[in-house]
Amino acid sequence: MAGTKWTDLETVIVLYFISRKVTQAACEDLLKDRLQASRSVVAIRSKMKDLREANPKLYEGGEWVVDEVDTWIQEQGLSQEELETARLTFDDETVEKILEVRIIRCYGTSF
Repeated sequence: MAGTKWTDLETVIVLYFISRKVTQAACEDLLKDRLQASRSVVAIRSKMKDLREANPKLYEGGEWVVDEVDTWIQEQGLSQEELETARLTFDDETVEKILEVRIIRCYGTSF
């Protein structure tokens, strides 16, 4: 059974961070924090697979092509408000969330 349709903003957030080698588990939490959106790791993996197949220039040789990803994101026509909500940056809060997810997944505890 298919899940809820992904928004452009959800796709952009996940693609941005996945292309920068952030784990799918961390992306799951970033979506919750930024959009209160709930996407499982399996859903994220499937969405990225679909995106790679539909846009082969984004992913070559087993790696995301960051310049192509950035161009694709710009082409989505998100508003300035949406981009501010997405926070496509590695600010302190984002890095802390990514590290927290990694620690919990590896050691079963938070700081």
